[in-house]
Amino acid sequence: TTALATAKAAINALEQKLGRTLREVAAACSDAALSTGSNLAEATAGFLAGIAEVLDATAKSIHHDKR
Repeated sequence: TTALATAKAAINALEQKLGRTLREVAAACSDAALSTGSNLAEATAGFLAGIAEVLDATAKSIHHDKR
């Protein structure tokens, strides 16, 4: 019947729209996770570089004091 065909068409359109929306949301979440991971790695690298500088300065000071 015409009503059944119309209902099927509406359901099909909604399924397609939902699929597109879910793909877009998944892509956005993926981008956000990559960005967060990148920022965290950058912050960690800076933190470790700071520790390395302090340890290097301490080692040089200890080495200098032993002379």
